[in-house]
Amino acid sequence: MQKIVCLASILVLLGAAPKPAKTSLGTFVRSILPMAGQNFAPIRGAKYDSDTYYAEYRPLPKALCTACKIYDQYARGKYPENWYVSDRWNTTWTMPKTEAYIRAQLGPVLSPFSLHRTVSYSYPTLTWRNPANGQWVVIDVYKDSFNVQVGRDLAKPVHVLNPPSKIQLQQLASGVSNLMRLALPDAVNNFASLRAPGKKKDILGEDSYPLNASFGSMFGKCDVSNVTNGYGFKDFQPKWVLNCYTISMAGTKAGLEEPLRAAIYDAIPSGYTSVTDAAALLLDDYRWDNSDLAVSVNLGSSENKGVVSFNISIFHFLPKPT
Repeated sequence: MQKIVCLASILVLLGAAPKPAKTSLGTFVRSILPMAGQNFAPIRGAKYDSDTYYAEYRPLPKALCTACKIYDQYARGKYPENWYVSDRWNTTWTMPKTEAYIRAQLGPVLSPFSLHRTVSYSYPTLTWRNPANGQWVVIDVYKDSFNVQVGRDLAKPVHVLNPPSKIQLQQLASGVSNLMRLALPDAVNNFASLRAPGKKKDILGEDSYPLNASFGSMFGKCDVSNVTNGYGFKDFQPKWVLNCYTISMAGTKAGLEEPLRAAIYDAIPSGYTSVTDAAALLLDDYRWDNSDLAVSVNLGSSENKGVVSFNISIFHFLPKPT
């Protein structure tokens, strides 16, 4: 689950060949790539962030890319452990011009590598690989930027994210059952009994509260939000929302979601109706509504390259503003 997190500037020189402001892309990749065999130790600083499947590091202050990030992404399933540097470059060029610049810059640098081009949602991805040493360069091209990843796959992993054990799956289902047992009866009270002290503003400026209950080690962040701003959306309805996220796990949605769905279904009391219309579900996988209570229970997921996580959201809808 690789993340786009870094920035570097590109200037357009009118009438001239495309060229970034501080250094060329070719120079950047030529300088970074030899460090891949050392897991980028010459430029790797302190650990900044981590999850079950990766560790993220800041670059050293005098590194070539002072705004880039360095990742150790753990082995899981068919995916090998890999180390890579990620850096984002802004551009005002068209996507074809940006892609032409990338190809011109990296063709000479990556001559032993094979190039493969794919397109997703109209955005091209250029992937160079060298099977002899496991090194690779991946560039995602967007309308106003491109993201550069320079990395290598480890022949033998040091860190492995294994699929959840039978005991962990039981703990997950038990945590879901406890969440439903505590949260559903209190939804109509805007989860008052579950809100802990420490209210703060979330990224959208809404009031967010921690929970005073824990649902086990298979769950990560859980909070309650008072959503009052509809940003002009005509059908907006204020609401209180309890969100709970599982930890990231090795596996697939198809293989791991059913125990969660079953635990929610078993815990939901009468009066709730399952929503099956795909248009109504939007980004959710499952949803149960109680129109009398104005409460909705939602189960969603996030899956990418052998890692999956799930989120359970319980909504209590308030009357629409007049």
